[in-house]
Amino acid sequence: MNLETSDSKTAAPFKFTLAASSKYGIYTVIVYATAVDGTIADWEVKVQDSTKTSSQANDASVSTACSAITTTSSGVDSFSFVCDPNLAAETVEVSYVGTATVELAEVVIIGNLWTGFPCYKGYTSTNGFHTLGTADCTTCDNGYYQNVFAATASPTSCTQCARTDRLNNIYTNTLVHKQADACQICLSGRSSWTGTSEAVSSALRAKSSLPARHS
Repeated sequence: MNLETSDSKTAAPFKFTLAASSKYGIYTVIVYATAVDGTIADWEVKVQDSTKTSSQANDASVSTACSAITTTSSGVDSFSFVCDPNLAAETVEVSYVGTATVELAEVVIIGNLWTGFPCYKGYTSTNGFHTLGTADCTTCDNGYYQNVFAATASPTSCTQCARTDRLNNIYTNTLVHKQADACQICLSGRSSWTGTSEAVSSALRAKSSLPARHS
């Protein structure tokens, strides 16, 4: 979206309807000042969607910050808001929350239709993308992980944690674990037979001919 000759904070908020009744996944929203040394501080970006799928992060009809950590822009020239995972939008709103007299030259919204938006890290689906129904992206099972998120990626499966000989000592049992580049390592005296970290049975530990299991 280009504001052509620029527009000031007095005309904000700027609300962009991406497509009538179409849900989009949003990667990034970039705001530009009117000059390379012009301030771009104190703008905020929110998204809103009228429906919610099973793995969608934002609730239906609730205006939600693109980034919960970086809610306002800063600096000069331009600023990129990298949106949080699994946000979907029918509309994007850019508002000014500062006090200075500033102008906004351009807004660029980068995303894709929800059905072409890939599952985030820790999630997978039958085709690697989100859906509009109940069969949306789902989290990996315990003991598995999926660490890829990119516009060109479409994760259709999760990777099982490697099993060492005679001992299951690597696991995942939280979403953060399942988004990491490698599985977690059990502490001494614990095992991960089911993909979670559990205490190892002393009786089974004594049987050197058997792999350790959780109690």
